[in-house]
Amino acid sequence: MHFKKSIDGLPHIVKIVLAIVPFLDLVFVVARLVYDVENKKAIPLILDILCFFGLGVLTWIMDIVDTIFANRIFLWEDWIA
Repeated sequence: MHFKKSIDGLPHIVKIVLAIVPFLDLVFVVARLVYDVENKKAIPLILDILCFFGLGVLTWIMDIVDTIFANRIFLWEDWIA
């Protein structure tokens, strides 16, 4: 939770840069994984693991969209609640 809060505390422009550059987007992937494990969210954790190994483009695009329009990192639970 602390890791996600520290990322949410970054300036908006820094989060946009982290989201747009593909290799820097790994920061958001790690934040999602840590958040899902800490909050015991099984389905979002499984989706994050699947996206990490095969569907990374999907979460990369969702990170960009969520960061630009909502100023937050993409979490599956926000979309599939």
